[in-house]
Amino acid sequence: MAVSSSTSTCSSFSLLLLLLLLAAAPWRSGEAAAATTAARALNFTRQDFPGEFVFGAGTSAYQYEGATDEDGRSPSIWDTFTHAGKMPDKSTGDMGAGGYHRYKEDVKLMSDTSLEAYRFSISWSRLIPRGRGPVNPKGLEYYNSLIDELVERGIEIHVTLYHLDFPQILEDEYHGWLSPRVIDDFTAYADVCFREFGDRVRHWTTMDEPNVLSIAAYDSGAFPPCRCSPPFGANCTAGNSTVEPYVVAHNSILAHASVTRLYRDKYQATQKGFVGMNIYSFWNYPFSSSSADIAATQRALDFMVGWILDPLVYGDYPEIMKKKAGSRIPSFTEEQSELIRGSADFIGINHYTSVYISDASNGETVGPRDYSADMAATFRISRNDTPSGQFVPTRLPRDPKGLQCMLEYLRDTYQGIPVSGISVRTTILSMTQIENGANVKGYFVWSFLDVFELLAGYHSPFGLHYVDFEDPNLPRQPKLSAHWYSKFLRDSHATAEAALNFTRQDFPGDFVFGAGTSAYQYEGATGEDGRTPSIWDTFTHSGRMADNSTGDRAAAGYHKYKEDVKLMSDTGLEAYRFSISWSRLIPRGRGPINPKGLEYYNDLIDKLVKRGEICDCSMGIEIHVTLYHLDFPQALQDEYNGWLSPRIIEDFTAYADVCFREFGDRVRHWTTVGEPNVLSIAGYDSGVIPPCRCSPPFGTSCAAGDSTVEPYVAAHNSILAHASAVRLYRDKYQAKQKSVVGTNIYSFWPYPLSRSCADIDAVQRVLDFTIGWILDPLVYGDYPEIMKKQAGSRIPSFTKEQSELIRGSADFIAMDRTAKRQAFGIIMLIWLHTSEYAPSKTLSDPKGLQCMLEYLKDTYEGIPVYVQENGKFSNSISIHVQPNGFGQFDKEDSLNDTERVEYLSSYMGGTLAALRNGANVKGYFVWSFLDVFELFAGYHSPFGLHHVDFEDPSLPRQPKLSAQWYSKFLRSEIGINIEKIISPDEHEHAYYQ
Repeated sequence: MAVSSSTSTCSSFSLLLLLLLLAAAPWRSGEAAAATTAARALNFTRQDFPGEFVFGAGTSAYQYEGATDEDGRSPSIWDTFTHAGKMPDKSTGDMGAGGYHRYKEDVKLMSDTSLEAYRFSISWSRLIPRGRGPVNPKGLEYYNSLIDELVERGIEIHVTLYHLDFPQILEDEYHGWLSPRVIDDFTAYADVCFREFGDRVRHWTTMDEPNVLSIAAYDSGAFPPCRCSPPFGANCTAGNSTVEPYVVAHNSILAHASVTRLYRDKYQATQKGFVGMNIYSFWNYPFSSSSADIAATQRALDFMVGWILDPLVYGDYPEIMKKKAGSRIPSFTEEQSELIRGSADFIGINHYTSVYISDASNGETVGPRDYSADMAATFRISRNDTPSGQFVPTRLPRDPKGLQCMLEYLRDTYQGIPVSGISVRTTILSMTQIENGANVKGYFVWSFLDVFELLAGYHSPFGLHYVDFEDPNLPRQPKLSAHWYSKFLRDSHATAEAALNFTRQDFPGDFVFGAGTSAYQYEGATGEDGRTPSIWDTFTHSGRMADNSTGDRAAAGYHKYKEDVKLMSDTGLEAYRFSISWSRLIPRGRGPINPKGLEYYNDLIDKLVKRGEICDCSMGIEIHVTLYHLDFPQALQDEYNGWLSPRIIEDFTAYADVCFREFGDRVRHWTTVGEPNVLSIAGYDSGVIPPCRCSPPFGTSCAAGDSTVEPYVAAHNSILAHASAVRLYRDKYQAKQKSVVGTNIYSFWPYPLSRSCADIDAVQRVLDFTIGWILDPLVYGDYPEIMKKQAGSRIPSFTKEQSELIRGSADFIAMDRTAKRQAFGIIMLIWLHTSEYAPSKTLSDPKGLQCMLEYLKDTYEGIPVYVQENGKFSNSISIHVQPNGFGQFDKEDSLNDTERVEYLSSYMGGTLAALRNGANVKGYFVWSFLDVFELFAGYHSPFGLHHVDFEDPSLPRQPKLSAQWYSKFLRSEIGINIEKIISPDEHEHAYYQ
């Protein structure tokens, strides 16, 4: 039952939309703009809800069907009520929405809207016109046909047996719900419904809002059959407000339980359906913090919710009700108590708003008392309203938090019984309740289309679809809310047009946010304290950088790490990812350890751990160490060409052994090799990064190499070296140190350039050649079949022993960056040639990150994933791409890096979207924590959260706007409102969808 004042204005979409964008009001001029604004508050997708959760909409028989005197239907009490002129506008439900004749059109409209479920009620007086006895063939035909149409369209059916429209003939015979005779008649009616429709209906609600029925019809007398007694109601010809509400509720509970027993005994074994009860609910807030108001708030919950649910779950009324109402509330016999206890398979709630409750026990009367006097509470819609002894729901402010509280109250109070079929007037907060453990199974909008509203006739616009009641044909037209609901239900991914609103607390507790650097890019001091050159020293010292820069100084982290760790702590950084310089720790590549190198890394790690003692952050800053980040020791490169030789496996394992032994007591996350796919292509195919090996025509300016073979060999050896290090760790250290070891890949998400089969196939081929190349062996023990087919004998094979070694050798996957690229044919095989790809060409595409994370989930058995490197240079920097492909950046660096904030927040949103879609994402790391020596741009690529003034010999650090933003986000001082998540062009959805 939806309710509204005839004088209330049509509502627009609420900015409180945090879960669904549904509205149930027609749109006046200019309100579409409000909808667009509200839509930007959307931060979830259909897939965020459990698979068994359903979204639907509803109507009820009297309000929807019309045709009240056709085909054998007899009057209900609502026919009598409206024909007596009791409605404010003197309207009746004779026409309704014309559903009796237009249901086929409406079911098609439901299907077009992508409605997953439809909740409707059966008219008792249409199916069994005399209330008992013969079934009306025309009524039976109508409901069978409606159900068949829904089944054909794949729409889940939720049927309510009774929605306030009691047969007038039984009301005249024995006063309906006041008589225990209703139990047998209602059970017989239910038996017909189960027998005739139960083969297609799985969700049955016995009756709708018995708490409203009891109060509104038998205390205040506002609803038919309009029974009340002074001073509690007016304009009633009969009734007793002090007793009858309790009697009606009592009989409705027993009738419900009788029907449930019938279904369980006679039908459930074959039909496999469920039977539940529906109640009207609003959440109660105490008006003040006084103990009296707090007690009154609980008392109101007991009288409104516990009145019906306590018997169905525990077998009796709340103790406070029995105490307050005394002999006026009927008692259950022992047999009845056993019958009603556990008689609901689910609870349905109709929820619209919240109220403030204050205590009224001091004013308890000595004379006649009704339900409201027994409750001894007053209601206010707001703290400024005049208190009322009864809640008359004509003005309904939105309160999503109230629904959350109600669902969690039901969870905690009623043993986690499923809550199925939340019916609401407007959009409310539901995802939070699910995430908080409420057993919520469905959400239904009231109503699917405009209908005859029980308190406002044809002037209450609750429908998703507009009905023109002035036109005899009653044409339907989708409102903006219907378009939004349809799009929400269809869209399997995050809505591109909507802003993604989230905070740190939206991520799981074990999810970490961090930032990173790497040894050669951060440390500097390349000629100090025993460190020997890496291949990057050789590369930069030969003048290969566009600006002739080197990493000799970098960000001077070797000397300034203590200051930087404090800066990390001040920023609120949860984790720090850094790499170890192999040539600093073991200068000859194998053999003796460099004491100064060991001292440096031990002290850095200690400082990260000890920040916990300073900042009261438990374990300090979580440490993620990468063993190798492209800076191979030049000594081993000279000796056996590094990754091209299988000798690397033993040396890398020995180097890892030193790291595990010396640092493993404090490091819990180890990454073996950074970006082996980049290493192999850029180092051994195009030759644009050291050791600069290539062969024409695939690369230029290389002194040696074979681009046709060496990339595959380098990757092969890196995979075996990784697996060897993992086996060492698992055999020697893991039992004691309890850490995990993974690998890292560079990733981007490819979209097909067109819908052609060739381009779509090319996309998968690109994924296999860039991602599967490394991950397939680590998860499944061999390369993708397409790679083996295309590369033939040029790609090495794994022996059976090697396949066993590498399979399952990654505890997690780490991925670096994402960039949007168009994929077509073999052109993508040169994806890292700098003439085709440079930092200045990195495009923002958070949707691509989401797609990649979900692809990893689906392809690699849900292995944990860390986004270990994601960042953006500042667009405020002038960029000149040199002939060799490197970017030359002007030195001017704006601290007001708003575009980086937008970029990072959108990618964090993409990460959250993937996580909510089931991706096993464990962390997100910004690249980089501070400005460093960038491998493609030297000192002119400002990726850092903190600015480093490389013109100043002391290299001072200064937080950028992005660092301040990130700090506030990590401390939950701000949420993120993203204007837009950049969505792929329409043609780009061809592959992923």
